[in-house]
Amino acid sequence: MAKSTHPILLGLLAAHMACSTSAATNRAPAPAWFERPSHGPTTLLFVGDASDAPDEAMARQRAVERALHELTLFAGAIVKTDSKSFAAERNGQLDQSVELSVEVAGETMTVREVTIEEVVVQPAPRGFDAYARISWPRKEHEALLGARKAQAERAAELYEQALGLRKDRLYADARARLKEASRLVGPKESALPISHASLTNSRILGEAIDALGTEIDAEEKQNADVCAVGVVCAENGRPATCESHRFGATQDSVKKAGRRLSTEAVSNDLARGILSSESPALSPALRALGCLVLTELHLDQVAEERDVLYVRYRAKSLVYEPRSGRIVEVFEVPPGKEGFPILDGQKQRALEGAKKRSFDRAQDQVLRWLGGALSRTRS
Repeated sequence: MAKSTHPILLGLLAAHMACSTSAATNRAPAPAWFERPSHGPTTLLFVGDASDAPDEAMARQRAVERALHELTLFAGAIVKTDSKSFAAERNGQLDQSVELSVEVAGETMTVREVTIEEVVVQPAPRGFDAYARISWPRKEHEALLGARKAQAERAAELYEQALGLRKDRLYADARARLKEASRLVGPKESALPISHASLTNSRILGEAIDALGTEIDAEEKQNADVCAVGVVCAENGRPATCESHRFGATQDSVKKAGRRLSTEAVSNDLARGILSSESPALSPALRALGCLVLTELHLDQVAEERDVLYVRYRAKSLVYEPRSGRIVEVFEVPPGKEGFPILDGQKQRALEGAKKRSFDRAQDQVLRWLGGALSRTRS
């Protein structure tokens, strides 16, 4: 517990004090009220003590702070360093009270109307012993509990949201909800009932929050090296059919880089969208993966001169990270131009040959790049 010094309070306590200044050889017994503290119907009582303090002032301070510590443990709070003490004459008697700034689940709250009922200081074998008794209205405790319960209920809502986000494999968003829920749920040592269907109190909720975070970490780690592959082709600016071996060659390259292959399919539309830097709408299964490896091969007819078909080819490949929604590696094969003879007037045959040879050249460059790219992006 963070301790605070109350200089005003120390001076005021002298008016309350019953103490002896004679040297002591034996430790005097504690007051009866210290041994048997009991709460009243409208008031809560807390006691604290100090042993062998070097002087009377230090003994008083330590005893009061110990009593305040017991109060905050009871309330499920943590004392902050700032506090205020007050004194007033009421019915001919000096009334001393302390107002504490405390922290509950990361939120600053004020504990009011704490009254110092009595402090006893007596000589001890190696200094001074002290005993303090403080009181706190039950209504103030109930108000603090109400604020804590509202926080715990909000934590339960965030936990439910995290469950749904985990199901959709939106791990980063789920973790953000769990972090806030963990902050709000409060101390596990001071459980409060909540209205959740299966998690009956804040302690059980806190344990569920921790468990869900562990499950998400394990699930994400398990999929960190799993990649899905997509290969698309385009001819004269329009989607075209890719030969199946191009997909297989990319899968082989992914495996050689030490990654595991996903059975999830990447649609051509999705692949083209990501390759065009569009924000993708991924399925939960794809969002769970470590990466998507996407390649697009382009071929354009440029000209036909003297029975020669001229074409231009290019390619783009990238590694997309679903968990962050970022393209983490990208490679482009610069445009290359080639000519292919048109034999016996068979232009389509020349085009097919041009397509195969040009795509082979482009994909060879992509596959050489891919191994290094996957090594650089390994988790």
